[in-house]
Amino acid sequence: MARLYAIDRKQETVERRDALLARLRALREGLPAAPSGNPIAQCAFEVSRRLEEGELSLEQVAETARLLADEAFLARAKRLSDYLGLDSSLDLEEQLQDAVSRLCRDGKGKPWDFEAFQAFWRRAAFGIVFTAHPTFGLSRGLHGVLTDLAGGGEDAREGALARLAELPHEPEKEITLAREHAWAQEALANATRALDRLVALLVEEARERYPEDWRAFDPKPFTLASWVGYDLDGRTDIHWWDSFLFRLSEKAAQLARLRQGLEAIRQAHRFNQDSRRKLQELEALLKRALARCERDLAAFRELNHEAEGGMAALAKAANLLTEAGNDRLVEPSLLKQRFSEIIAGVEEEGPALSLIRLRAQVEVLGLGSAHIHFRINATQVHNSLRALLGEDALGDFSSRLVLSRLEKRLALAKVESVNFGTLELETATAIRQVALIAQLTKHLDSETPLRFLVAECETPATILGLILLGRVFGVAGRIDVSPLFETPAALERGARLIEALLESSAYRDYIRERGRLCIQTGFSDAGRFIGQVGATLAIERLHMKLARLLKRSGLEEVELVIFNTHGESMGRGCHPQSLANRQLYILSNAARRALTAEGRPLKHEFSFQGGDGFLIFGSEPLATACVTRLLEVELAEPEAAEDALYSDTDLSLDFFLRLKAYQEELFHRPEYRETLGAFGTSLLFSTGSRRSRRQHDSGSPRDRGDPSQMRAIPNNAILQQLGYVANIVSGFGAAVGLDHERLAELYQRSDRFQRIMRLVSAGKQRSSLHAVAAYADLFDSGFWTSRAYSGAEAPLEQPFKDMAQILTGDRRAQSMRRLVNALRLDAIELHRLLDELGLDRAPGTNERRLHLDLLHALRIALVMHIYLLAARLPRFSTRNDLSREQVLAMIVSLEVPPAVAALRETFPRHHSGDAAAQFEERASYDPLDLSDYERLHSDFLEPMERAYAEVRRISVAISHHFGGHG
Repeated sequence: MARLYAIDRKQETVERRDALLARLRALREGLPAAPSGNPIAQCAFEVSRRLEEGELSLEQVAETARLLADEAFLARAKRLSDYLGLDSSLDLEEQLQDAVSRLCRDGKGKPWDFEAFQAFWRRAAFGIVFTAHPTFGLSRGLHGVLTDLAGGGEDAREGALARLAELPHEPEKEITLAREHAWAQEALANATRALDRLVALLVEEARERYPEDWRAFDPKPFTLASWVGYDLDGRTDIHWWDSFLFRLSEKAAQLARLRQGLEAIRQAHRFNQDSRRKLQELEALLKRALARCERDLAAFRELNHEAEGGMAALAKAANLLTEAGNDRLVEPSLLKQRFSEIIAGVEEEGPALSLIRLRAQVEVLGLGSAHIHFRINATQVHNSLRALLGEDALGDFSSRLVLSRLEKRLALAKVESVNFGTLELETATAIRQVALIAQLTKHLDSETPLRFLVAECETPATILGLILLGRVFGVAGRIDVSPLFETPAALERGARLIEALLESSAYRDYIRERGRLCIQTGFSDAGRFIGQVGATLAIERLHMKLARLLKRSGLEEVELVIFNTHGESMGRGCHPQSLANRQLYILSNAARRALTAEGRPLKHEFSFQGGDGFLIFGSEPLATACVTRLLEVELAEPEAAEDALYSDTDLSLDFFLRLKAYQEELFHRPEYRETLGAFGTSLLFSTGSRRSRRQHDSGSPRDRGDPSQMRAIPNNAILQQLGYVANIVSGFGAAVGLDHERLAELYQRSDRFQRIMRLVSAGKQRSSLHAVAAYADLFDSGFWTSRAYSGAEAPLEQPFKDMAQILTGDRRAQSMRRLVNALRLDAIELHRLLDELGLDRAPGTNERRLHLDLLHALRIALVMHIYLLAARLPRFSTRNDLSREQVLAMIVSLEVPPAVAALRETFPRHHSGDAAAQFEERASYDPLDLSDYERLHSDFLEPMERAYAEVRRISVAISHHFGGHG
C-alpha cells in the first residue's frame, strides 16, 4: 500500500506546503513560552497578509490546499484498507475461507453434523442495511478513486492516482433521490457478489463434509436491506409512486440477474434431458416475468400524476400491471421450489453447486435487490389512526385507555382491499404507506418480509396502532413493526415501552405470528444530545434492560432483532480502529451475552449510511472484505472474559452520569449554540437529497445554530469543520473527577472501556481548540481594528475599518472564546488521562495534526479574503431592498451564494457597447458607473465565488481526516 502515497505535484507547491508546515511547527513549539498564542490564527493571518499584498495568489493558496486534500484523501484510502483488514498477508479468498473454516465447528472445536451445519448457516444472524443519509460528500469519480485505491490491484491504483489529479474535492453538483437509490443499488450489487462468494465456499464445505446431504444445503448467512426511497421520516418529497417505481425496478434487476445466472449455468454445463427441460422452463418463466416487469416499469414511468386526466392514465397502467397471466411471478418460494427440483435431479456436482448459489440469492433477497424498510414518525401514525377511526375514537396516545381501545379494534378488524387509486387519493401518510405495502405484496413479492420503522416512538399505542393498520389492509403478517429509540428520553423509556407492549395479548400474538420482536436504536440524535460515548452507554443499558425483560417474558422462541443505526463518522457511532471494533462498539460483548442467554436467537442489524457507508461496498473486493470481517465478529461466540466496567458499577455509573450531565449542559449552553451557528451550514456542501435543515438564510447566529433544530449530520459536520468534535471528547474532565487513578486502572481491566477510550482518543487527535479560537477571530471587531491600526497594510485600512464596524456588537467571537475556555478547562484532565494510557502517542499523530491545522489556517485566510472583497465593494445606496450593510452581514456568515446572487440581480452585468470609440480623446481610467458593472463582477463577485469554492473544498479535505461527513 506504500505506493498509495506517491502523488506528483509542482515542486513550488510542495515547497510552499513544507514552508507553511515548518512555520506552523515552529509556532506550536513556541507555545510553552507564549501560552496565549495561537499557531493556527497566526499562520492564517500571515497567509492573509501575503494574499492581500499579492505575494500569494488565490490560485497558489488553492494549489497548496489541493495538495493537502490529496494527501488526506490518500491517507483515508489507506485507513479504509486497514479498517477492512486488506493489509493481511492472505488474499481475500483465503481470508474468507479461513473465517468459514473456523466457524464450521461446535463450541468444543468439533465439526458439526449436517443438521447443525444447516441450522447454523440457515438462520441469518446479522443483517446489513443501506440507508441514504446525506453523507454523499464525494463525487462519483472520487468515490471510484477511493475504492480503487483501498481495494484494487496495482493497475487499478495507478489508474486511480491519475484520475485523482483531475477531480476536485467536492460532491456531485446535484444529489437527487434517484441518484442515491442508484448508488445504493450498486452497493447492494457488490454485497450480493460477496454473498455469492461466501455461499460458494459454504457449498464446497458442505459437499466435502456431507457428501450424502449437501444438495439439500440451503444457506441464508445474512440479509441485505435498504430504506433508500422508502424513508418518509421528516420528508415530504418522496411520493408513493417513487417508492413503487423503485421497488419495481429492483424486482426487474433481480429477475435479470437470476435469468443471466441461469443462462450462464446452462451454457457452462451438461444436463440430462429431464434437468435440461426443467432448466429451460425456469428460464422461460424468468424471461416472461422480466418482460412483464419491464413493460410495467415503462407504463408507470410515463405517468404524469399532476396532469389533467392523470387518474385515468394511472388506471390504465395499473390495469396492465394487475392483469392475470402466466407471466405473473410474485412468490419467491415458487422459484426456490423449481431450483430445488433441478438440483435434486442434476447428476454432475458442478452445475448443482452453481444452482445452489443462485437459489441462495432468492432465499436472501426474495424478488428484489434487498429487503426494504419503510420509515415514518409517530405523529404520522397518530394522524392516520385518527383519520381511520375518527377523532373521538382515540384520545391521548400515552394513556392505557387508548391501548385498550386499540386492542379491541384489532380483535374486530375487518380487512379492507385497496388499489392504486387508493394510493393516489389517500392523504394520511401511514395509511398510504401500509396500502402501498399491500400493493407491493399483492403484485410484486408476496412473501419477503418488510420492516416498518417508527421514529419518535414514545408510546406502546403507536406500535399497536400501526399493527392495526397492517391488519386492516391485510399485511400485518408480512410486516415487522419496529419502534426507533434515538433520543435520551426514548432510550431511557424504551424498555418500559416494550414491557407495556408485552403485557398486551394482541402484541404477544403478533410477535409470535411473526416469530420476532424488532427494535431500532439510533446513535445519531442521542449522540447530539448527550454525547457519543453517553449515547453508546445509554443504548447498551437499553440492550441490558431488554435482555432482563425478555428473560421473564416466556417468549423464548421469539427472535430479537436489534437494528443499530449509526454512521461512518465517530460522532455517529463508527469506531475508527477497525470494522470489528465498530461492531463491538455498537453492540458490546456483554450485551451480546445477555441477549443470547439461554439460547435466545438474536439478529443484529446495522447500517451503512449514504455515500460514506456505500464506500465500504464500493467494489466487490471491499464488500468481500467487509463480509469476512462481519462473519468473524457477528457469528462468533461473544467473549466471556470478566470486564471491570460491569463489575465496578459504582465507578462506571458515576463516570457515565457525570459525562452525560456535562454533555447535556454543553448542549444547552448559549455559547455552544452560537458557535454552531457562527457559519451554520455555510462551510458545507449539500451532501444529499434530504435537506439538512438550514436554519435561516439570514437571522441571528443564535437562531441559525440552535442544535435542537439541527439534524445530527450537519451538527457533527459543523463540529468537524470548526476543529473540535465536542460531542465525542468533551466532558471527560468532569467525568474523571477524583477517580483518575481508578479509571486508569479500569482501562487495564476493561475491554469495553478500552474500546470507548480509543474512540475518544481518535477524536481528540483530530481536534484543536486553537482552531475554534482562530475562527472566533474572524468575528472579532478588535482583530480588524488592530489590522487597521497597525499601519502595516495601509491600502486596506478602510476595508478593515468597515469590517470592524459591521462586527461591532456581534456576539460570536465572545461566545466562541467563552466556549473554548470552558472546553479547554475540561480537556486538561482528558489530556492527562490519555497520556497515562499511552493513547496520545500514536505514530504520526503530530504530523497529521499539523496538516489538519494548516487546512484550517488556509481556510481562515480565504474567509478573510472573502470578507475583504466584500468590504471593498463600491458603496451604493439601497437598491431593490438590498443595502451594502445587508450584503456584508450575509458575507460575514459566509452566505456567499445568496449574497452574490442578490448583487448580480441588483447590478446586472451588461456592457455599454463601444462607447469609448465615440470619443477621440482616450482615457486609461475605466470608471465603475451606473451603466457598466463589469468590474463589480470581475473584480469582486467572481473572486469571491472562487474563494468560497476553495473554502468548501477544504471542508471536504478536513472530512477526509475524519473518514466521513458528519
